[in-house]
Amino acid sequence: VAVGQVALRRAGLDHRHVCGEIYRPGQFSWTAERPRGSPLPSGSTWQWALAAADEALAWAERGVGPDHSRGATYYHSVTVKPYWTRGLELVASIDKHRFYR
Repeated sequence: VAVGQVALRRAGLDHRHVCGEIYRPGQFSWTAERPRGSPLPSGSTWQWALAAADEALAWAERGVGPDHSRGATYYHSVTVKPYWTRGLELVASIDKHRFYR
């Protein structure tokens, strides 16, 4: 949900602009692994991801639920130490991800 909130915030909280934001070159590393237009996953993990997306959309469109990302506009996995975190404020740590603004 927090990752979805970051993507929505960067898209101006407008779901119509999320794909354009996440597929903008160099913005979200995971989009390099799954090219735009490739088949969607399936199964229980995909159903869980859809539910998380619905929760993030409810937050962005109707103010329903908490801001898990705490105002973040950037995030990364704990397995990397990106240079771009310098000068940003760490606002949340959720499982294996760090969120910044």
